[in-house]
Amino acid sequence: MPMKKWSSWLIILLIASNGWGQSLETTILEHMDNKNVSGLAAIIIQDSNIVWEGYYGLADRNLGKPVDTSTIFMMASISKTITATALMQLHEDGLFELDDAINEYLPFSVTPVSHPDADITFRQLLTHTSSIRDNWSVLIDLYTIGNSPLALGDFLEDYLSPGGDYYSSQSFYGYAPGGNANYSNVGAALCGYLVEAITGQPFNAYCHAQIFEPLCMDNTGWFLSELDTTLIARPYTYIFGTYYDQGLYGYPDYPDGQLRTTARSLAKFLGAYMQNGTLYGTTLLEESTVESMLEVQDADLDAIQGLMWYQWNLGGEPHWGHNGGDDGVSTDMYFNPATRTGYIVLTNGEAFNGPVI
Repeated sequence: MPMKKWSSWLIILLIASNGWGQSLETTILEHMDNKNVSGLAAIIIQDSNIVWEGYYGLADRNLGKPVDTSTIFMMASISKTITATALMQLHEDGLFELDDAINEYLPFSVTPVSHPDADITFRQLLTHTSSIRDNWSVLIDLYTIGNSPLALGDFLEDYLSPGGDYYSSQSFYGYAPGGNANYSNVGAALCGYLVEAITGQPFNAYCHAQIFEPLCMDNTGWFLSELDTTLIARPYTYIFGTYYDQGLYGYPDYPDGQLRTTARSLAKFLGAYMQNGTLYGTTLLEESTVESMLEVQDADLDAIQGLMWYQWNLGGEPHWGHNGGDDGVSTDMYFNPATRTGYIVLTNGEAFNGPVI
């Protein structure tokens, strides 16, 4: 689940999209071959409509199963935009203010090691300025084949509260909350747990009821038990001529990267944001909330960071979205508010290697 990192897939789509069709397909296939990506699904949206889509390569190399419209991909860090959406729905309901201290809403205390009396706010979690640090010496060992047996809340308490099994100076940066910006997967996972703490519902159940079902996002879920696993693209890492299947894995901090869905279902979610929060009569968020999320929050700390979504300038025009990367996974989801054009690229390979054209 890497931090913001520009992927070549989006650049290819943006550059080639003026000539949708065979030239775009040729470009994608050539780049897949160059980067040894097993399978790919891509969609271009205009306003709320899919105007082009393409499905290439293999979802399962062992079975020779091709990628198609039903293929489910792991989203990696694109998941964070869904997590932020769930939390901001509660903000709309008046259940918290963005600058409230999160400890007022949690059953345990999040305590920065170097600043134990400092408050962390909802806004700081959503802008990666909370001072919560990803300690990969802990996190990498918690990856497991299948869903993690460790509950989200139990993991976070152990990681963020004094006396916890994973609590250490490496759980936080040395600066006070709000003092700097550093990408935080654990901070994003805590956003998901705050949804649980505030609503009393499991985070995954809340998302199904309030996001996936209203938007008719079929074949979408946080856990393998919620999905037809035969439709999931196997994640592949390519090393010295061999594709290695990483398995269908999970981790306890799942709201930061474990969502799985299809390209068409993700297009509905992106389309709602492109339409100011409402898609085909279903309101995901109010227009004012979407506007606040797609606005740089503190340019002195991070010149591109909104509320979990972030901005890239391409061709002199701002695009909002998120990308993602995990073992055998790379993903992109962005849109241009000026042209109302959106781009989604999902792969079961690792292709964060910069532009090739």
